[in-house]
Amino acid sequence: MKTLKFAPHLVEKILSGEKNSTWRLFDDKNLQEGDELIFINKETGEQFGTAKITSLKTKTLGTLTDDDRAGHEKYASDNEMYASYKKYYGDKVDENSEVKILTFDFTKDSPTAHEDEYLDLVNDNDEVIGKKLRSEVYAENLSNFRVVNTFLINTEGKIWFPRRTANKRMFPLCLDMSMGGHVESGETYDQAFKRELMEELKIDADTTPWRLLGHLSPQINTVSANMNVYEIQMNETPNYNQDDFTESFWLTPAELFARIAAGEKTKEDLPKLVRHFYPPADAFANAAMDRGTN
Repeated sequence: MKTLKFAPHLVEKILSGEKNSTWRLFDDKNLQEGDELIFINKETGEQFGTAKITSLKTKTLGTLTDDDRAGHEKYASDNEMYASYKKYYGDKVDENSEVKILTFDFTKDSPTAHEDEYLDLVNDNDEVIGKKLRSEVYAENLSNFRVVNTFLINTEGKIWFPRRTANKRMFPLCLDMSMGGHVESGETYDQAFKRELMEELKIDADTTPWRLLGHLSPQINTVSANMNVYEIQMNETPNYNQDDFTESFWLTPAELFARIAAGEKTKEDLPKLVRHFYPPADAFANAAMDRGTN
Protein backbone atom coordinates (compact mmCIF):
# COMPACT_ATOMS: atom_id res chain seq x y z
CA MET A 1 0.00 0.00 0.00
CA LYS A 2 1.11 3.54 -0.69
CA THR A 3 1.75 5.88 2.23
CA LEU A 4 0.97 9.55 2.77
CA LYS A 5 2.47 11.59 5.61
CA PHE A 6 0.70 14.43 7.40
CA ALA A 7 1.83 17.08 9.87
CA PRO A 8 0.35 16.65 13.38
CA HIS A 9 -2.15 19.51 13.03
CA LEU A 10 -3.51 17.88 9.86
CA VAL A 11 -3.70 14.49 11.58
CA GLU A 12 -6.08 16.07 14.10
CA LYS A 13 -8.26 17.46 11.30
CA ILE A 14 -8.40 14.06 9.56
CA LEU A 15 -9.25 12.22 12.79
CA SER A 16 -12.02 14.73 13.57
CA GLY A 17 -13.50 14.39 10.06
CA GLU A 18 -12.83 18.03 9.22
CA LYS A 19 -10.35 17.11 6.48
CA ASN A 20 -11.19 14.57 3.77
CA SER A 21 -9.09 15.96 0.93
CA THR A 22 -5.40 16.47 0.30
CA TRP A 23 -3.35 18.10 -2.44
CA ARG A 24 -0.15 16.50 -3.66
CA LEU A 25 2.35 18.40 -5.81
CA PHE A 26 4.92 16.72 -8.06
CA ASP A 27 3.39 13.29 -7.39
CA ASP A 28 6.09 10.60 -7.21
CA LYS A 29 3.73 7.83 -6.04
CA ASN A 30 1.53 7.67 -9.15
CA LEU A 31 -1.58 8.16 -7.03
CA GLN A 32 -4.76 6.89 -8.69
CA GLU A 33 -8.48 6.80 -7.87
CA GLY A 34 -9.20 3.62 -5.91
CA ASP A 35 -5.74 3.41 -4.32
CA GLU A 36 -5.70 2.21 -0.72
CA LEU A 37 -3.40 4.29 1.46
CA ILE A 38 -1.66 4.17 4.82
CA PHE A 39 -1.73 7.50 6.68
CA ILE A 40 1.36 8.33 8.76
CA ASN A 41 1.90 11.05 11.38
CA LYS A 42 4.97 12.79 9.97
CA GLU A 43 6.27 13.81 13.40
CA THR A 44 5.93 10.48 15.22
CA GLY A 45 6.23 8.10 12.28
CA GLU A 46 3.19 6.20 13.53
CA GLN A 47 0.31 4.95 11.40
CA PHE A 48 -2.97 6.54 12.47
CA GLY A 49 -5.33 5.12 9.85
CA THR A 50 -5.99 3.94 6.34
CA ALA A 51 -7.90 5.52 3.47
CA LYS A 52 -9.16 4.92 -0.04
CA ILE A 53 -8.99 7.55 -2.77
CA THR A 54 -12.58 8.19 -3.89
CA SER A 55 -11.87 10.88 -6.47
CA LEU A 56 -8.82 12.43 -8.07
CA LYS A 57 -8.21 15.23 -10.54
CA THR A 58 -5.15 17.11 -11.72
CA LYS A 59 -4.99 20.91 -12.04
CA THR A 60 -2.52 23.73 -11.50
CA LEU A 61 -2.41 25.78 -8.32
CA GLY A 62 -3.41 28.90 -10.20
CA THR A 63 -6.66 27.37 -11.49
CA LEU A 64 -8.08 26.00 -8.21
CA THR A 65 -11.73 26.80 -7.55
CA ASP A 66 -13.80 26.93 -4.38
CA ASP A 67 -15.09 23.42 -5.17
CA ASP A 68 -11.50 22.17 -5.36
CA ARG A 69 -10.83 23.58 -1.88
CA ALA A 70 -13.75 21.74 -0.23
CA GLY A 71 -12.58 19.46 2.56
CA HIS A 72 -9.09 20.99 2.53
CA GLU A 73 -7.53 23.40 5.01
CA LYS A 74 -8.08 27.02 4.05
CA TYR A 75 -5.55 29.71 3.12
CA ALA A 76 -6.11 33.45 3.53
CA SER A 77 -4.64 34.12 0.09
CA ASP A 78 -2.91 32.44 -2.83
CA ASN A 79 0.40 33.91 -1.67
CA GLU A 80 -0.04 32.22 1.71
CA MET A 81 -0.78 28.95 -0.10
CA TYR A 82 2.34 29.22 -2.27
CA ALA A 83 4.48 30.06 0.76
CA SER A 84 3.11 27.04 2.63
CA TYR A 85 3.92 24.62 -0.18
CA LYS A 86 7.36 26.12 -0.73
CA LYS A 87 8.23 24.90 2.77
CA TYR A 88 7.76 21.35 1.50
CA TYR A 89 8.75 21.56 -2.18
CA GLY A 90 11.07 24.57 -2.46
CA ASP A 91 10.96 27.67 -4.63
CA LYS A 92 9.81 25.77 -7.73
CA VAL A 93 6.21 26.15 -6.48
CA ASP A 94 4.15 28.75 -8.38
CA GLU A 95 0.73 29.16 -9.98
CA ASN A 96 1.72 26.77 -12.80
CA SER A 97 2.68 23.91 -10.48
CA GLU A 98 0.69 20.74 -11.14
CA VAL A 99 -1.30 19.46 -8.17
CA LYS A 100 -3.30 16.28 -7.67
CA ILE A 101 -6.51 16.93 -5.72
CA LEU A 102 -7.76 13.80 -4.06
CA THR A 103 -10.63 13.08 -1.70
CA PHE A 104 -10.60 10.02 0.50
CA ASP A 105 -12.63 7.81 2.80
CA PHE A 106 -10.70 7.53 6.05
CA THR A 107 -10.73 4.68 8.58
CA LYS A 108 -9.17 5.28 11.98
CA ASP A 109 -6.81 2.57 13.20
CA SER A 110 -7.68 0.36 16.11
CA PRO A 111 -4.66 -0.67 18.24
CA THR A 112 -4.37 -3.98 16.31
CA ALA A 113 -5.61 -2.84 12.90
CA HIS A 114 -2.36 -3.39 11.01
CA GLU A 115 -0.79 -6.25 12.97
CA ASP A 116 -2.05 -8.89 10.48
CA GLU A 117 -1.62 -7.20 7.14
CA TYR A 118 -1.70 -8.92 3.75
CA LEU A 119 1.67 -9.80 2.25
CA ASP A 120 2.32 -10.47 -1.44
CA LEU A 121 3.52 -13.97 -2.32
CA VAL A 122 6.14 -14.23 -5.06
CA ASN A 123 7.72 -16.84 -7.32
CA ASP A 124 11.44 -17.60 -7.70
CA ASN A 125 11.77 -14.53 -9.93
CA ASP A 126 10.27 -12.30 -7.20
CA GLU A 127 7.09 -11.79 -9.25
CA VAL A 128 3.80 -11.48 -7.36
CA ILE A 129 1.61 -14.59 -7.65
CA GLY A 130 -0.86 -14.05 -4.79
CA LYS A 131 -1.22 -12.80 -1.25
CA LYS A 132 -1.88 -14.10 2.27
CA LEU A 133 -2.30 -12.68 5.73
CA ARG A 134 0.94 -12.34 7.64
CA SER A 135 -0.33 -14.78 10.27
CA GLU A 136 -0.98 -17.39 7.57
CA VAL A 137 2.46 -16.87 6.03
CA TYR A 138 4.16 -17.65 9.32
CA ALA A 139 1.77 -20.44 10.29
CA GLU A 140 2.61 -22.20 7.01
CA ASN A 141 6.33 -21.45 7.38
CA LEU A 142 6.50 -19.76 3.95
CA SER A 143 9.51 -17.85 2.68
CA ASN A 144 8.17 -16.54 -0.64
CA PHE A 145 7.19 -13.08 0.66
CA ARG A 146 9.04 -9.75 0.75
CA VAL A 147 10.77 -7.78 3.48
CA VAL A 148 13.13 -4.80 3.74
CA ASN A 149 16.15 -4.37 6.00
CA THR A 150 18.41 -1.41 6.60
CA PHE A 151 21.78 -0.78 8.25
CA LEU A 152 22.90 2.55 9.70
CA ILE A 153 26.69 2.87 9.49
CA ASN A 154 28.88 5.69 10.83
CA THR A 155 32.18 7.15 9.64
CA GLU A 156 34.10 4.79 11.94
CA GLY A 157 32.66 1.76 10.14
CA LYS A 158 30.39 0.86 13.07
CA ILE A 159 26.83 -0.32 12.48
CA TRP A 160 23.90 0.60 14.71
CA PHE A 161 22.29 -2.56 16.15
CA PRO A 162 19.13 -2.18 18.29
CA ARG A 163 17.77 -4.76 20.72
CA ARG A 164 14.17 -5.86 20.18
CA THR A 165 11.70 -5.38 23.02
CA ALA A 166 10.63 -8.28 25.24
CA ASN A 167 7.06 -8.28 23.90
CA LYS A 168 8.04 -9.08 20.31
CA ARG A 169 6.38 -12.28 19.10
CA MET A 170 9.53 -13.32 17.25
CA PHE A 171 13.11 -13.00 18.49
CA PRO A 172 12.32 -11.05 21.69
CA LEU A 173 15.31 -9.23 23.25
CA CYS A 174 17.53 -10.21 20.29
CA LEU A 175 19.81 -7.84 18.41
CA ASP A 176 18.28 -6.76 15.14
CA MET A 177 19.05 -5.02 11.88
CA SER A 178 18.94 -1.22 12.21
CA MET A 179 15.49 -1.36 10.63
CA GLY A 180 13.41 -4.18 9.24
CA GLY A 181 9.86 -4.76 8.17
CA HIS A 182 7.44 -6.47 5.82
CA VAL A 183 6.54 -5.27 2.34
CA GLU A 184 2.76 -5.08 2.49
CA SER A 185 0.58 -6.23 -0.38
CA GLY A 186 0.68 -3.70 -3.22
CA GLU A 187 3.81 -1.94 -1.94
CA THR A 188 7.18 -1.77 -3.66
CA TYR A 189 10.37 -2.46 -1.75
CA ASP A 190 11.26 1.23 -1.73
CA GLN A 191 7.82 2.26 -0.47
CA ALA A 192 8.04 -0.24 2.39
CA PHE A 193 11.58 0.92 3.19
CA LYS A 194 10.45 4.54 3.48
CA ARG A 195 7.40 3.65 5.59
CA GLU A 196 9.25 1.37 7.99
CA LEU A 197 12.15 3.82 8.32
CA MET A 198 9.76 6.50 9.51
CA GLU A 199 7.76 4.16 11.76
CA GLU A 200 10.74 2.55 13.50
CA LEU A 201 13.45 5.23 13.44
CA LYS A 202 11.56 8.45 12.63
CA ILE A 203 13.89 9.06 9.69
CA ASP A 204 12.45 10.66 6.56
CA ALA A 205 13.92 8.86 3.54
CA ASP A 206 12.81 11.73 1.28
CA THR A 207 15.31 14.05 3.00
CA THR A 208 17.97 11.54 4.09
CA PRO A 209 20.51 10.07 1.63
CA TRP A 210 20.34 6.29 1.30
CA ARG A 211 21.45 3.53 -1.04
CA LEU A 212 20.44 -0.01 -1.94
CA LEU A 213 23.08 -2.53 -0.87
CA GLY A 214 21.49 -5.42 -2.74
CA HIS A 215 18.76 -8.01 -3.07
CA LEU A 216 18.82 -11.42 -1.38
CA SER A 217 16.56 -14.45 -1.81
CA PRO A 218 15.84 -17.65 0.14
CA GLN A 219 16.82 -19.78 -2.85
CA ILE A 220 20.28 -18.26 -3.34
CA ASN A 221 21.20 -16.75 0.02
CA THR A 222 19.25 -18.98 2.48
CA VAL A 223 17.60 -15.96 4.12
CA SER A 224 14.08 -16.03 5.54
CA ALA A 225 12.39 -14.07 2.73
CA ASN A 226 12.98 -12.13 -0.47
CA MET A 227 14.55 -8.87 0.67
CA ASN A 228 16.08 -5.59 -0.36
CA VAL A 229 18.81 -4.38 1.99
CA TYR A 230 19.54 -0.66 2.29
CA GLU A 231 22.21 1.50 3.92
CA ILE A 232 22.18 4.96 5.48
CA GLN A 233 25.34 6.71 6.61
CA MET A 234 24.89 8.65 9.84
CA ASN A 235 26.77 9.25 13.09
CA GLU A 236 23.85 9.97 15.41
CA THR A 237 21.80 7.36 17.24
CA PRO A 238 18.28 7.63 15.75
CA ASN A 239 15.23 8.61 17.77
CA TYR A 240 13.93 5.06 17.59
CA ASN A 241 10.42 3.87 18.44
CA GLN A 242 10.62 2.46 21.96
CA ASP A 243 7.78 0.06 21.20
CA ASP A 244 10.20 -1.68 18.83
CA PHE A 245 13.57 -1.43 20.56
CA THR A 246 14.82 -1.24 24.13
CA GLU A 247 18.54 -0.34 23.73
CA SER A 248 21.18 -0.17 21.02
CA PHE A 249 24.88 -0.44 20.25
CA TRP A 250 27.32 0.87 17.64
CA LEU A 251 29.49 -2.13 16.74
CA THR A 252 31.94 -3.10 14.03
CA PRO A 253 31.12 -6.36 12.26
CA ALA A 254 33.94 -8.04 14.17
CA GLU A 255 32.56 -6.76 17.47
CA LEU A 256 29.11 -8.08 16.58
CA PHE A 257 30.42 -11.56 15.80
CA ALA A 258 32.49 -11.57 18.97
CA ARG A 259 29.30 -10.93 20.94
CA ILE A 260 27.49 -13.70 19.06
CA ALA A 261 30.35 -16.11 19.77
CA ALA A 262 30.04 -15.19 23.47
CA GLY A 263 26.32 -16.05 23.47
CA GLU A 264 24.53 -12.91 22.29
CA LYS A 265 21.23 -13.76 20.57
CA THR A 266 20.24 -12.09 17.29
CA LYS A 267 17.47 -12.14 14.76
CA GLU A 268 18.03 -15.12 12.50
CA ASP A 269 19.06 -13.25 9.34
CA LEU A 270 21.29 -10.65 11.04
CA PRO A 271 24.64 -12.48 10.94
CA LYS A 272 23.97 -13.63 7.38
CA LEU A 273 23.36 -10.08 6.18
CA VAL A 274 26.33 -8.60 8.02
CA ARG A 275 28.67 -11.30 6.73
CA HIS A 276 27.34 -10.78 3.19
CA PHE A 277 27.55 -6.98 3.05
CA TYR A 278 30.21 -6.20 5.69
CA PRO A 279 32.56 -9.21 5.88
CA PRO A 280 34.69 -8.87 9.07
CA ALA A 281 38.44 -9.23 8.79
CA ASP A 282 38.79 -12.00 11.40
CA ALA A 283 37.54 -15.47 12.31
CA PHE A 284 34.68 -14.38 14.60
CA ALA A 285 32.12 -14.62 11.78
CA ASN A 286 32.65 -18.31 11.11
CA ALA A 287 32.75 -19.13 14.80
CA ALA A 288 29.52 -17.27 15.42
CA MET A 289 27.75 -18.82 12.43
CA ASP A 290 28.85 -22.31 13.57
CA ARG A 291 27.43 -21.59 17.02
CA GLY A 292 24.03 -20.47 15.66
CA THR A 293 21.79 -17.64 16.80
CA ASN A 294 18.37 -19.15 17.53
